[in-house]
Amino acid sequence: MNPFRACLAIALLMPLVATAQQRESTDPKRERSELGEERFKAADKNHDNYVSLAEAKKSMPMVAAHFDKIDVNHDGYISRDEFRDAGEKMSSQP
Repeated sequence: MNPFRACLAIALLMPLVATAQQRESTDPKRERSELGEERFKAADKNHDNYVSLAEAKKSMPMVAAHFDKIDVNHDGYISRDEFRDAGEKMSSQP
């Protein structure tokens, strides 16, 4: 391989290697948090920053099944904080 092609190959592969290293060193708790945030946003169909029971039934059946436990203040909606706290509580149980 000529030197130009070798340099080009290295230049093209470096971002992939950096991304792979970054993924390996990512904190699992942070990954769960980011995934939870994505799931919350996807379920919040009317974008009011809350998930109603109806919204949960459509996109998160397990959350809907435990809605009363997750909705700590029993206002009929799951807030981001309630959703995050429930996720953390579940992940800390053996």
